Amino acid sequence: MSEWFSLIPAVLYAIVLLVVPGLGIAWLAGFRGYGLVGGAAGAAFGVVAVASLVAPFVGLQWSILPVLIVAVALTALMAGVVGIRRRTREPHVVLRGGVKPVQAWLAAGATAVAWAGILVVGMGAPSNPAQHFDAIFHLNAVQFVLDTGSASPLDMTMTTPGRDHALYPTLWHSFVSLIVPVAGGVVPATNALTIGAIAVVWPAAIGMLTRVAFPMARAAWVLAPVATLGFALFPLGFLNWGVLYPNLLGNLLIPVLLALAALVLRPWGRKRVTMTSLVLLAMLTAFGAALAHPSSLLAALALSAPLCIAVIARVWKRRTAQLSTKILVTAGLIGALGLLGVAWLRFGVSGGEWEPYQSFAQSLGEAVFLGPVGRPPALFVFALALVGARVAWRTRASWIIGVQIMAAGFFLVASWLREQSLRALVVGIWYDDVTRVAALLVIAALPLAAVGAWEVIRIVPVLWRDRSRIVAFWRIAAAVLAVIVLGGFQAQLLRTEVSYMRGVSFAFSDESQGLSPDEAAMFAEVARLIPEGSLVAGNPLTGAGLLYAYEGIHVLFPHIKGDFGADAALIGRELRSGSPQVCDAVEREGVTHVLDFGNVMIFPTLYDPVYAGLNRLSRSAILTPVTSIGDVVLYEITGCR
Repeated sequence: MSEWFSLIPAVLYAIVLLVVPGLGIAWLAGFRGYGLVGGAAGAAFGVVAVASLVAPFVGLQWSILPVLIVAVALTALMAGVVGIRRRTREPHVVLRGGVKPVQAWLAAGATAVAWAGILVVGMGAPSNPAQHFDAIFHLNAVQFVLDTGSASPLDMTMTTPGRDHALYPTLWHSFVSLIVPVAGGVVPATNALTIGAIAVVWPAAIGMLTRVAFPMARAAWVLAPVATLGFALFPLGFLNWGVLYPNLLGNLLIPVLLALAALVLRPWGRKRVTMTSLVLLAMLTAFGAALAHPSSLLAALALSAPLCIAVIARVWKRRTAQLSTKILVTAGLIGALGLLGVAWLRFGVSGGEWEPYQSFAQSLGEAVFLGPVGRPPALFVFALALVGARVAWRTRASWIIGVQIMAAGFFLVASWLREQSLRALVVGIWYDDVTRVAALLVIAALPLAAVGAWEVIRIVPVLWRDRSRIVAFWRIAAAVLAVIVLGGFQAQLLRTEVSYMRGVSFAFSDESQGLSPDEAAMFAEVARLIPEGSLVAGNPLTGAGLLYAYEGIHVLFPHIKGDFGADAALIGRELRSGSPQVCDAVEREGVTHVLDFGNVMIFPTLYDPVYAGLNRLSRSAILTPVTSIGDVVLYEITGCR
């Protein structure tokens, strides 16, 4: 546990980065109390995204300085829009009140501690890296940002070294690179940001959406953060698959974007300055989501369709609304949905890597009972969400039921539909990946469950006031029993996800599917032994490419996939042979050393032919052993001179 105590400053710094740059912007937009956290997080993501994009154009190296400059500039802009003497209380009332502030903060604090504890158990140690396919890229990409001094989404050329520019969403790497000096390394900084984002931003985002969607259910805002503990596929599943760091960060903003859309589209009046401030905040949050992961922004826009339809229906029902207003609102929202459709077609990236895997009935059952992708059903959340749906149906929040139906529809298409062209059209922005699509099931389910819990709590005193105290007792006893039984299912759900984290995703042992302790120890030896400026080859499927993230030493293959050039491809396929063509490629690339991490690989059957020449290197005549730790060996290329 002493290792985790040493990471506390990095986690606290991560939380500061995730919230503080946007505090002034969200406060000026009208957010107060605990509701300020969700709005500030959305603004902070946008601030860091803008800073990462602008910094290279004005000659600034990536650091906290561009973030501070952009935060001050955008806060000043928002202050100019709002006007110091023109603040209105109306949005403050929307997002504050109904419960004592201390209750909201206690619930949020308890939830944050619970999430932090869950992640600590799942990760095992702050120095344990994620052991999945995409972790190699994301850890190395942070080091690439530190090396180049640019976190711009236009400059992520790590896997395309022949290009001057390459477009990739870099918000995750922007945040982590700022935390590295405090955490002491790329891996602990990555884990610190993971803890901060899940423990603080995720509960705040769900709390914000709950409060906006159900303004009459004021106490539900307190229950919403706690409800996030009831669904494990998101966020924990994104650590057990991929690992999907950028998508995790982007999805945290989906509830915030939906809440801002609901505030902007509410049909009753606001002073124009208030509306403008909310629109600006929404645009900044949307930009942050886009640079975290574009699919998250598109998902948020798609899930706002039920809200747009509800607003159109409500406007046409209002007798006091003028016909021109009705036509303008309808045309504007339909036009916006039309633009979304164009973007949906343009940015679909279906590759056919994942296929449907079950029947319609199975998919429907998983969607309804919130147990997608083989997870145990979240029966407690499901039961409370049913009660919450009843509350939503009889209020003006029925649109959130539509959000849940849309999310279920996306999941059905991803997990069941066999027609590839139609499937790619609908879920192509998620690469047809069922796990990414399944995460959308939680966006509306958790606010519904929070409101359902609020409704159940309100009913208990009514049950107790029954004329027959015996009947009242048995009613309450049955309710308590149901809570215990369903809560047991929820505990099992979290236990399943955390067990996989600890046993596979963040396992750090000789049996790890990615990096082992001997291999990590070899990185330190390599840094001590090889000359500065060396270039090291190694099979990235074995984790050898993480030498870059751990020690900052350049490697030929910083990721499993990439366009590294013809010479690099030849080295990957045939280095062991030591042919004259291989030696020529080695000389042109400047490769000096090679790491042999054995035969334990991630996805060996899929990519093994690409890197077959980097395995079983003891047979190569052009390599001389430099040092070894267990079965891990560092070679120098000596036979090509």
